[in-house]
Amino acid sequence: MGIAREVAEKIRSIPAKNLASPESFLERILAESVSLPRESTKAQWMIALQHPKLRLFLLQFVNNQAAELIPDCREMGKFCIAGDNTNCAIFWAERYHKKTATTQEAIFLAAHLMNCSELINPSGIEGLEIAVCTEDGIRLVPDAEIAELKLRATENDRRIGELVCSGAPI
Repeated sequence: MGIAREVAEKIRSIPAKNLASPESFLERILAESVSLPRESTKAQWMIALQHPKLRLFLLQFVNNQAAELIPDCREMGKFCIAGDNTNCAIFWAERYHKKTATTQEAIFLAAHLMNCSELINPSGIEGLEIAVCTEDGIRLVPDAEIAELKLRATENDRRIGELVCSGAPI
């Protein structure tokens, strides 16, 4: 099981009653993930919770004043970038994220951004795990659906490249 999947599975176990203030629960999950290799301390997890209201969190390791790595979870605003935050693929979130997006639209935009980011920086970005949080609970998006999202994102990227590079009117 990949690191992202392991953390996502543990996030699924948070009782719904604790989702109103999930920061300490998310930090504990990261702290207790003993199978995390040393290099994963640079990893970041972007977590969107839809219940009790739509909110976005960034979970990562940070250095405290004693230079020790500790888990840190913070609620974010409109959107957040986890991982390679200088990657030019961030453009997609900056340009096309809308607060009125449906869950499916937001999932596809995230998949497209991740796919483009991985094409630009394959040594620094790897994989995609998506957990959908609703009133009914938390479910992981199946690998087959992730693969389909990546195929659609790759095709859209190819088509955008053709439009932009052809010089033809759009």
